[in-house]
Amino acid sequence: MLRRVAPAVALVAILLPCVFARAASPSAVRLIGPLRVVGARLVEGTGRPVRLQGVAVESLDVYPYTFPHGPLSDADIATAQSWGANVIRVALSQHFWNADDCGYTAYSAYRATVQHVVDAITGRGMVALLDLHYSTRLPCLPPGEQPMADPGSVVFWQSVAEQFRGNPLVAFDLFNEPNVASWDLWLHGGLVADRGGFGVPILWRAVGMQTLYDVVRSTGATNLVVVSGNHYANDPPPPAYLVQGTNIAYAVHAYTCPYRAPPHCATVDPLDPSPELNRWLPLLGQAPVLLTEFGWPDPSAGQYMSNAIKWAQQHGVGWTAFDFNNSAPGPNFGLFVDHTSYTPTGTGRAVIDGLGRPAA
Repeated sequence: MLRRVAPAVALVAILLPCVFARAASPSAVRLIGPLRVVGARLVEGTGRPVRLQGVAVESLDVYPYTFPHGPLSDADIATAQSWGANVIRVALSQHFWNADDCGYTAYSAYRATVQHVVDAITGRGMVALLDLHYSTRLPCLPPGEQPMADPGSVVFWQSVAEQFRGNPLVAFDLFNEPNVASWDLWLHGGLVADRGGFGVPILWRAVGMQTLYDVVRSTGATNLVVVSGNHYANDPPPPAYLVQGTNIAYAVHAYTCPYRAPPHCATVDPLDPSPELNRWLPLLGQAPVLLTEFGWPDPSAGQYMSNAIKWAQQHGVGWTAFDFNNSAPGPNFGLFVDHTSYTPTGTGRAVIDGLGRPAA
């Protein structure tokens, strides 16, 4: 999730009957892959224009250190679909995926867990948007949200794209929230100096978005690729810095209060995300845009979520609301109360309304 104010297996055994009843609703829409970009529109396999609307989930990016209920479960996925979601954005970590990193040996079941989650999502006719959320900059440094991808990210996408290229309902979100000094560094990569573990200065090589895209395509994968803007996904790329290729959408994140609700956030009108989001409108004529993260740090209040969803729907922008996990790290952005009843919070009710379903 956003780390500053924008300037600008499983629980199958305890699944509740009501969860299955909602998930089996005939009104649940199944998408047909593959997803394709035609002009500036996203279409499904039939050629019908489609808007992705759903939820973003943190779990597999920090698995298995937190989330005592386990990774994203079948019950979680069923509930998201019962709310009306047709996409789930799944945060991942290269630390656990890459065989040459320190987290791999201890948690070698990670790839199988991710495969299970993807199958559970796409088996319901939903899109699994796989997001590279955590990386390390150099092998075996502490994983976390970094300013840009690194050579390990290339290894990650080579492997992930090979594993999921045959699934037409999988999309690849190349890097969560880039925050580098220039658009050239964002697009092409280069040397970056910052603090490593224990505050020791390190020099490492950032990998740009064009390289990550090219790596995915080198595997033969034609899946939809999503590219987040710079400065924590707040800023749209200028025309001269668009990634060259096909089947590309761009992603924006919107947190007017990324840590604490008013009066503790500095935004002039924190309930209105449109001043920042409107800067993305010119790009809409060139490519699909997705609002892949937005949230509010008071689960009892849904007005911000409603406003962000309204903006997205007015402009034909897809969206995934943060966070479909009530134990996410940091402030409470949870959209439901617990993993037993899945009772929506105030923010969750706003998301359900936006998905076109009445709150239970």
